[in-house]
Amino acid sequence: MRKLIFLCLLISFSLSATVVNYSELPAELQKRVVPDMEGRVLMSDDDTSWIEQTSISRDLPTVVEGWPVSYAGSNCHNGAIYVNMDEDSEAEILFGVGTKVTALNLDGTVVPGWPKQLNFYIWSSPAAGDIDGDGDIEIVCTSRNNTNANSGELYAFELDGTPCEGFPVVQAGGGTNNVSLFDLDADGDMEILVNIRNHPQGWVYVYDGDGSVYPCFPQELDYIPGAGISAGDITGDGIPEIVALSYNMLHVFDLSGNLLPGFPLSNNGYTYSYSQPILFDLDDDGLDEIIWGGCSEAAGAVFVVNYDASSVEGWPQVTDQWIFGTVAIGDVDQDGSMDVVIGDQVSSGTPMDHIYAWNAVGNAIEGFPAGPTNAIYAQIGIADLDGDNNVELMIDDNNFGFGYDCYNNDGTHCTDWPITCGTVWSSTTMQITPAFGDVDNDGEIEIIGAATDIIGWVVECYLWETGEVWNEDLAYMIVDGCNMQHNGQYSSTASPPVFNPPQNLVSEVINFNDVTLTWDEPEPSGSEVVEYGVYRDGILIQSLYGNILFYNDTALNAGDYEYYVTATYDDPAGESEPSNIETITTTLPAPQNLVAVPNGANIMLTWDPPEMINRTLDSYNIYRNGELLADNITSLFYIDINVPLGTYEYQVSATYSGGWEGELSDPVGGIVSSANIILLITKLEGNSPNPFNPITEINFSVAQTSSFVTIDVYNLKGQKIKTLMNDILPAGQHSVIWKGTDDAGKAVSSGVYLYKMKSGNYQNTKKMILMK
Repeated sequence: MRKLIFLCLLISFSLSATVVNYSELPAELQKRVVPDMEGRVLMSDDDTSWIEQTSISRDLPTVVEGWPVSYAGSNCHNGAIYVNMDEDSEAEILFGVGTKVTALNLDGTVVPGWPKQLNFYIWSSPAAGDIDGDGDIEIVCTSRNNTNANSGELYAFELDGTPCEGFPVVQAGGGTNNVSLFDLDADGDMEILVNIRNHPQGWVYVYDGDGSVYPCFPQELDYIPGAGISAGDITGDGIPEIVALSYNMLHVFDLSGNLLPGFPLSNNGYTYSYSQPILFDLDDDGLDEIIWGGCSEAAGAVFVVNYDASSVEGWPQVTDQWIFGTVAIGDVDQDGSMDVVIGDQVSSGTPMDHIYAWNAVGNAIEGFPAGPTNAIYAQIGIADLDGDNNVELMIDDNNFGFGYDCYNNDGTHCTDWPITCGTVWSSTTMQITPAFGDVDNDGEIEIIGAATDIIGWVVECYLWETGEVWNEDLAYMIVDGCNMQHNGQYSSTASPPVFNPPQNLVSEVINFNDVTLTWDEPEPSGSEVVEYGVYRDGILIQSLYGNILFYNDTALNAGDYEYYVTATYDDPAGESEPSNIETITTTLPAPQNLVAVPNGANIMLTWDPPEMINRTLDSYNIYRNGELLADNITSLFYIDINVPLGTYEYQVSATYSGGWEGELSDPVGGIVSSANIILLITKLEGNSPNPFNPITEINFSVAQTSSFVTIDVYNLKGQKIKTLMNDILPAGQHSVIWKGTDDAGKAVSSGVYLYKMKSGNYQNTKKMILMK
């Protein structure tokens, strides 16, 4: 049990509110309020006075031995993160405090190599993620000048505190709110996203893990930044977008730095300060929506929009006061659907703020708004803190010496709360988000928080034991910005769009080098298939619009191929994973019926064409004993002349259009021996029979292959009456038949006729007698 004495409170007698400039406030009030990004404060119009009030006694979670840990000359914003920085099973806790980033063991001692001194104030929470792809976590933070916020640096450290190569980076202005980490290009390392301010300008900067600026960035905002940057795929195409708030407008960029249609988006009369956009599929359509809070002249609102800038049904929802905190997501009423939770704030001595909780369509959950509370500046933590299998809502507080407060999931105030944070009366948890987790790996939930003494500027960092079971299923909002990367993507329960692939892909090779593909429709997923993509070896070769479930891939080269098919969907848009993969082998057919006939020292090869395919045949190649003998042969024969004695194996292949060679024919043997070597000469041998009636055979030989030969028949007057041969012939013995007719096919009369052979320089004439 602990007793808190002499808490300093402000009492109000009026509940109306007015916007005033921060610079106009008395010094004592400046210390206990947070202005918006333009230095404005929403305050109740009450007369305030300082009084002393004694708190009641209550049971509190136990502060872990070694805590709190104090840092002088400091302030703290957005709370802590925790990561395992060494080889033990326990996490270490990191805070941004003033101009330092500190890392603490669970006994309150400082992790070796820490804290790290910065040149400017951090004004945010550090982020943790692998930015260089080495498999280890790095710690990243941004900083800004405490005087004008228009200059600063970006830092990255290894877990041992060593600065990462390329850091710090001097920024074009002051870093605003948390750094965000997200793997934009899916290369295994996270990029660094930070809003940079140089009043009145603002930019979205993206850096690689070596400190270099990411392609297509920075992109300029319309005005100074309003909050931290978020990143995630909100269009359903598998490629992330970058979501950033300026003071006046919501911007959404693609990775090429282009604004999505409909953006930047403004809401008339509203400005935005500190409320980082959250990405979450609130309406269960398979796509994340953008959720954030804003401020009007005397009220606040929570906005929910789609990727096309249209508002989701039931939104926006209005709050009584301004919204500075980042929206929290969690199943508050345990109905199986996620809810939206936010707190509002007005600077007042009397509690007049509330916790709001709405379901997905903007209906208030029973028991909410809860309160009244003191001003809520930070994101609300949502987890089961007391082991009752229901969530509790833990909030920061702008009052002196008050600590953190807590509400049940039905909107009632938690017994034994608030929990004290800070050892001096002027300490406040304002704008310091609580963090939850089983940091010591004992199966129980611990609470991490901090308070800033705004009189002495001392930050006290706290770690509490609750003694209650760590229920991960009910741990919805455990750290500022949704995760240790602060990227605003609440994805633990998001329902990604389902893009089922086509089923039962079957391939068949037709006619050697044509492939037929067939497949079945995907299993129903609630989205419409608008086209199918056919991929060969990982490359899209055809898009088929409509319900076409087959494709013919024709005239392929010989080889092995892998095919798969994807389905492309609409509303939401996206492409499925590949179907099953089909592997096939295509061939280009070989010539048929190869024959080798020895002829003296020559071997004559003849063959038939290959089977017809959907490809032009250009020529043939001749192989002897596996080595290319001749190519570009356009006839169906070839004579291998003057072959040495021996036994040989011949094969023939076809060359097709594009220079692709087909399969080799079956091999045939050819033998050249001394017994069959005959000297070939070009000669007209004669005809037989002679005299004849009505047919005679004229025999001749050709010594050289590819010789042009003519044989003509003449009468005794020297008139040519018949051409018997006019062709290119291979070397060897040949014959031709004359049936006693002329070129018109008419039978000639009996008598003596001359026949004449010409081949190159050779010519000879002989007589024959037709006797009827």
